[in-house]
Amino acid sequence: MTYLHEAQTTFPLSIGAPRLARRWLHASGIVPSELADAVDLVVSELVANSVRHSGLAEPDVVSVRVASFPGGVTGEVVDEGRGMGDDPLRAATSMGLRLVEGTVARWGHTDHPTRVWFELTLRQTPRWHQPAA
Repeated sequence: MTYLHEAQTTFPLSIGAPRLARRWLHASGIVPSELADAVDLVVSELVANSVRHSGLAEPDVVSVRVASFPGGVTGEVVDEGRGMGDDPLRAATSMGLRLVEGTVARWGHTDHPTRVWFELTLRQTPRWHQPAA
């Protein structure tokens, strides 16, 4: 995949990390305006999950990488925390991941380190916008 623009940074694992990640994302200029709200939501939720569920705290950090490509955006959020396990959507605390799943075209995760990646495309209709069958 050919990336047009790419940026990466880290934030201290603190309650302010999601807000800092949103500010950085907007300042980066990487995300096409058509996807800005969706990418903002996804990055915020994933960084908040790192803060809440990693078992880590400042001075530990969460890493965020976002890249644009023709027709979309890909990104990842990484921390050195405890991981998500085999089926993170079954957890009672997975509302943020359900928002992510309903917003992106594709996503996945690995543990050790905890890495959640996502892809959004300009052509997709978020699942929460699709009419019920």
